[in-house]
Amino acid sequence: MEMRPFGRLGRVSALTLGGGGIGNVWGDVDRAEAIATVRAALDAGITMLDLAPTYGPGEAELVVGEALGGNVPEGVLITTKIELPDDEAGGADTLVERIAEGLRGSLERLRVDRIDLYLLHSQVKPRQGPPVPRLLGIDAFRDIVRPELERLRDAGAIGAWGLTAVGHPDALVELFEDAPKPDAVQCVVNALDLSGDMWIWGSDTRPDNPSVRAAAITAGIPIVAIRAVAAGSLTDGLDRQVDDDHPAARDHRAAAGFRRLAAERGEAAAVLAHRYALSVPGVAPGVLGVQNREAAVRICPAVGLLEDAAARQFHLEYRAADAAACPHLCLGAIVRAGLAGICEKLPAPPVFERDPIEVAADERERLGAHRLPETLEAALEALEADGEVRSWFPDDMWQCYLAHKRYEIEQLEGLDLDEQCARYRTVY
Repeated sequence: MEMRPFGRLGRVSALTLGGGGIGNVWGDVDRAEAIATVRAALDAGITMLDLAPTYGPGEAELVVGEALGGNVPEGVLITTKIELPDDEAGGADTLVERIAEGLRGSLERLRVDRIDLYLLHSQVKPRQGPPVPRLLGIDAFRDIVRPELERLRDAGAIGAWGLTAVGHPDALVELFEDAPKPDAVQCVVNALDLSGDMWIWGSDTRPDNPSVRAAAITAGIPIVAIRAVAAGSLTDGLDRQVDDDHPAARDHRAAAGFRRLAAERGEAAAVLAHRYALSVPGVAPGVLGVQNREAAVRICPAVGLLEDAAARQFHLEYRAADAAACPHLCLGAIVRAGLAGICEKLPAPPVFERDPIEVAADERERLGAHRLPETLEAALEALEADGEVRSWFPDDMWQCYLAHKRYEIEQLEGLDLDEQCARYRTVY
């Protein structure tokens, strides 16, 4: 995993795990699977988790709290946020109390005593701008919120503070020129500069994310790239059902040319989108909006391709079953199973049009779709009982593989999660 400088907080992985997916923002996610996703991200070298109390609400923080058990691995940063009411809803005491209450709730859900990066999740409104309710006025931010965030950082309750810089560009640029400056900001960074449903200022004012990022760079403020795939609009296919007039649907239609470009390059649109975001000057990490590892293989239709690219109408995404498993063996078994089905003229298995985790257990059973084993012991038992799969490879290889994995189980026996991860890091 590439590491990048991140200002006051040292260095951070180029990719960050976003909390929206594991917090049910993009659809229901099984708690156990969300926890496994967090652990898999850390195993893969990700060192920052980007959360918020509004993801769930509270679910993303609860997932991370359970996944880590209150023991944050060394070098891993926890980011969460605070959403504040309109400055007209109360004075200084109200805002300070809201910050204290929000921080206390996040610490409890995460089972930690400190937040590494605490971000204002509310948009800041300029003095002159369209009337938009439930935002934080720029003067209230300067006079009340910023001094309180500085105080919390000095007291050690948080390691740094920043802004989700997706609001009115006039207010953001003005704040970046101020002192004290934020320690980091989250900015929309994607190839088509799509803000989607994050833009709430109407059609008379347009987003200006490049100017916001340029102002942050000038001020020396590290940037966390968000919306790299524009809420799914820059992927080969939206992973959830939305109305035709939803911003994500409109943006997805507008991004047909981007998908054609990705197809001509032989890449998944999402891969190209993330690569672009990470190449933008000033960007430290980019946030991945991952839900879970439920499907081992996903079929992603690429719409709007050129006629001569018909053979690339679909992308197949393969997800490794486990961070410590052999991906080549897993993929080989999947391919061999597909070939066996073709050669034996077996009926095609069901194709799920939505996330399998959203399909009820009895419906999955009716369709003949079964979840993969959730433990190494269960996986080995299933393998030993499956003569068909074992016939695809030499028996000597299986005997060696099973002996190796049983030895692995013995070596992990009695170790807690942190000790297991440390052992895997040493071996691999």
